[in-house]
Amino acid sequence: MNISICVCTACHVNGAKDIVEKLQNLVAENNLGDKVELKASFCDGDCKDGVYVTVDGKGFSLTADKVEEFFKVNVIDKLA
Repeated sequence: MNISICVCTACHVNGAKDIVEKLQNLVAENNLGDKVELKASFCDGDCKDGVYVTVDGKGFSLTADKVEEFFKVNVIDKLA
């Protein structure tokens, strides 16, 4: 599974660094390093409502307070 996190200026201001760190921790905590690849991207989509994140090409607008729920629904549940 490929997860891309936008790190352009708008997303950086919207908390991209925190989201990257939280996703890295969740991948490690769930022992998914061999199944999930995190990578940075630049201006992939609509950044006005949060950080733009894609999971295998599907786009999401994500805020730091929603990372755990996002991870469960879009990563854990899909890999189960």
